[in-house]
Amino acid sequence: MVNFRFLYLMLIDRSSLCKYIKIFFLILFYFLFFEADSLKASYLDTEDTNIELMEREREISGLLRCLVCQNQSILESNAPLAKDMRLLVRSQLIDGKSNDEIIDYVHDRYGDFVLMKPLFKKYTIFLWLSPFVFFVMGLLFILTKNKKSKT
Repeated sequence: MVNFRFLYLMLIDRSSLCKYIKIFFLILFYFLFFEADSLKASYLDTEDTNIELMEREREISGLLRCLVCQNQSILESNAPLAKDMRLLVRSQLIDGKSNDEIIDYVHDRYGDFVLMKPLFKKYTIFLWLSPFVFFVMGLLFILTKNKKSKT
């Protein structure tokens, strides 16, 4: 039901009418230009509707990092490079390659940073072992503080 008193007050006070029109167009502009690209999924722009391929694409895309956003997978990112990487994954899937082959291909092409879960190598050993080292250091710190407070 339309509230006529609200409409009357809005028509009388032209500054508030302009304010509401501006807000409407700002919201419209936001949804047209910023949200429109995120509403379509990467697998919807293709004619291939094979559900198994779509699930594999989503799984692989979740394991690969966007090189532009750096904290998002290519599945979540809207960057043009992420879209290109999704198309690369899709073309590899259509060619019949396995998940591991596709991840290895993208890893060889873009380097170690593209993997959301880094590999265990000699130069990433600190990355993998540092949580355990800090946990042991914290545990030793707490135990030595408790011994000092008891004496």
